[in-house]
Amino acid sequence: MGTLTTNGRFFSTLGERITLRGVTLGPFPPERPVIDELQSIAQSGANMVRLYEPPEQAFLDRAYSLGIHVFTSVPWGWGADFLSNKSHYEGGYLKIRDYLSQYATHPALAGIYIANEIPSELVRWMGAHDTKLLLERLIQHLKHEFPTVLYAYANYPSTEYLELENADFTAFNLYLEEAAPLTSYLQHLHTIAGERPLMVSEFGVDALSTSEHTQREILHMALRSAHQLGVQGVTIFAWSDLWYNRGQLVAGWHFGLHRIDSSPRPALSGLFDCSPEREPDLKVSVIVCSYNGAERLPECLRSLTLLKDSSYEVLVINDGSSDRTERVAESFAPLFQAHHISYRVITQPNLGLSAARNTGATHARGEILAYTDDDAYPDPDWLYWLRASYTDGVGMVGGLGIPPTRTKISDLPGQACPVLLTDTTAEHLPGCNMSVTKAVWSQVGGFNTRYRVAGDDVDFCWRVIDQGYTLAYAANAIVWHQPRPTYRTYLRQQWGYGKAEALLYQDHPERFSHNGISWQGGVYDGSPTTLTAQSVVYSGLAGNALFQPILESYESPMGRTQRIIRRVKQTYALVRFIARSCHGYPFSLRTFTKRRRPELPEYLSTRTEQYWSTHIQYRADLIALFEHEGWEPIEDPIWDLSLGDALLCLALEQPTQSGQLLHIEFTTNTDPSPTLATRGWRQL
Repeated sequence: MGTLTTNGRFFSTLGERITLRGVTLGPFPPERPVIDELQSIAQSGANMVRLYEPPEQAFLDRAYSLGIHVFTSVPWGWGADFLSNKSHYEGGYLKIRDYLSQYATHPALAGIYIANEIPSELVRWMGAHDTKLLLERLIQHLKHEFPTVLYAYANYPSTEYLELENADFTAFNLYLEEAAPLTSYLQHLHTIAGERPLMVSEFGVDALSTSEHTQREILHMALRSAHQLGVQGVTIFAWSDLWYNRGQLVAGWHFGLHRIDSSPRPALSGLFDCSPEREPDLKVSVIVCSYNGAERLPECLRSLTLLKDSSYEVLVINDGSSDRTERVAESFAPLFQAHHISYRVITQPNLGLSAARNTGATHARGEILAYTDDDAYPDPDWLYWLRASYTDGVGMVGGLGIPPTRTKISDLPGQACPVLLTDTTAEHLPGCNMSVTKAVWSQVGGFNTRYRVAGDDVDFCWRVIDQGYTLAYAANAIVWHQPRPTYRTYLRQQWGYGKAEALLYQDHPERFSHNGISWQGGVYDGSPTTLTAQSVVYSGLAGNALFQPILESYESPMGRTQRIIRRVKQTYALVRFIARSCHGYPFSLRTFTKRRRPELPEYLSTRTEQYWSTHIQYRADLIALFEHEGWEPIEDPIWDLSLGDALLCLALEQPTQSGQLLHIEFTTNTDPSPTLATRGWRQL
């Protein structure tokens, strides 16, 4: 067991992929040391634990000896308004820093959850974007000092939008007990995670509200679903019914795999047994087309000998190269033979990319044609995830092309990306990572040989869709795709894309607008799905929606620096525009504007107040209290309730042992104090 690292969408240790399956542990009462549970956890088949209080040396040593990776929180005031009261945030940073200064290099310490489920109403109160930036700053400082540890925010559906861009993996606490909603949401989380591993940081079932038999069925279903969908980490909540909080044992909790007397529940039996890998049922022909790719080809071909698959062949189509491409490709024949992989090199005159892809399909013996480029190298599990997505009605399957290392050029727009209609279906799959059944390839007449350099994949995908087939997006079917090395070659690539768009317009004019291709879906570059300063979040009535996705963005004023950055990034669009226009695409300078966020009427101003109660109360009860006074819940990014022109928003901090703090903002044409006083709230 070594230090845990991330590798694209996967976790690894000592160079080997690892799937994490584990439990939450504690906090336990003082007389019951959590370290005593580790042996039983290891015997159950789990290889990971999550703690809510940071463990010390003895625990980490024991976990290391048993091969258990440890994720932990270091509690601080994330349940309070830490944007207004910086002492919470600064104190949290110092607490985490002090802990990591002692244990960051311990090989058992895998990751730190910098916060857990910040209440959605508190995030709205503080401002979602400002909250995100502060949490990202916390990770940035910690990574600088302690780079060997993985960092994430333990998110949940009610703050789905609060995905940190510099987190090492995506973590969500989920409690969806039905198979269909769970599967759908896990697929959605793959989209949110982008190029990062996905961790279910909590998943649990209350054995009291259902039954112990139902708990077993749901937990086993969840682990099966996670395995089938390639979720890289699942943490079952919890190992035991023992739950010690605010100085006392919490009663009424029955989420544990063990009862409060330490006897195991039925759900534990076989829960962490590894599911068998599905054997290949369709042979795949992997096709690599290359023109003057002698320098790029070796890394691609080496990766194809390492695919974890027992039923595939490899074809290299040399499209009339004038360099050493053919000799380089032929030199790999002994390596493929040593791996018992069928391998052929086919040379043709320089006829272009589409013709080369058709040549590969014609000579292929497989039922699935899997295409990648000579400047890409597929992940070892690539073919497994492609195959797994071929269900009824699916004609093509593909995934992401991820840069091996992030560069300034790889982060520019205009890269080869899928266009997603949903979390699992696509309108376009990039040529570096796409597959099609040979029957569908034949039915649509192969690739259009007019497209010699680019655009062939777009044209082909559209024709497959027009035949009534679905394009499936497989989140874990990834290839590592090298971006262009220089700005000059990048802009040359964009020129080629623009030229291809002019050809596409001639063949598919109905799919274009004055701005270019009129995609029905969204271009997906693998970045984590998160909000910006201009994002509008769906919050539901009074901010109570269980799932709160990003709806849209609105136009906001930009400073000089932001305008310069935008112009630099738009260079690619200008190059494409000129290329399209030079090759027959109709010239147009029409533009459009985005909707601006609505503002309050000028005659209204707002006030912010704080109230204190020594009794723990719930937000739903406060909403109901105001409803009794005639207020109505509203759907608004900021406000919760309205009464005529009056507006009101409230947010509760997480309670402490001495009481609870309420934040409230309201328009000055109302006064909430009398209503709150009836429930014992005192204005500070």
